Amino acid sequence: MKYIYYIIAIFLSIGLVTACSNNRDSQVMTGKEPASLKAIFQDAGIHFIGEQEIQAPNFMLQDLTGKSVNLTELQGKIVFLNFWATWCPPCRAEMPSIENFYNRYKEKDVHVLAVNLQEEAPVVRSFLEKNPYSFPIVLDSSGSTAQLYGIRGIPTTFILDRKGNVLGTLVGSREWDTPEVYRLFDILLNS
Repeated sequence: MKYIYYIIAIFLSIGLVTACSNNRDSQVMTGKEPASLKAIFQDAGIHFIGEQEIQAPNFMLQDLTGKSVNLTELQGKIVFLNFWATWCPPCRAEMPSIENFYNRYKEKDVHVLAVNLQEEAPVVRSFLEKNPYSFPIVLDSSGSTAQLYGIRGIPTTFILDRKGNVLGTLVGSREWDTPEVYRLFDILLNS
């Protein structure tokens, strides 16, 4: 079972995404023209891997208040899972757009979870005092969760469906408050 996570990491690291025929790539109605879910992910600039039905590895991490967050408890929601660090300029660059994204979807069935990599709580708290983001942040101080996900570069973001399967991923920074991203999540919420 462990080797499957390494295979996932290899695919994600080198950006290879293969297309398989499956019900996940079924037609989605968008206005008058039907579009595949894969095409909608591509329009948003996110690699679609949902046709493979890969369960996201579970983890339990603590937030800055010491409360434990277990990924399986988020099933039933679409999860925006972002790996980042305070010292990472591309991570910091995309955080205002993640905040906008979070504010748009926080009252809906989308859960934003930012996983800080290998930094201690005082460092993250200090960063948040200067940059008061309100989306949930958990600490992967040991880096073990990043290893489970095969993280090779940050920021890295995963989009999970309501069952906890990985639908898409993106390595690198981007603006998350664009019409294309909002369209994707609106469709995911309504499917």
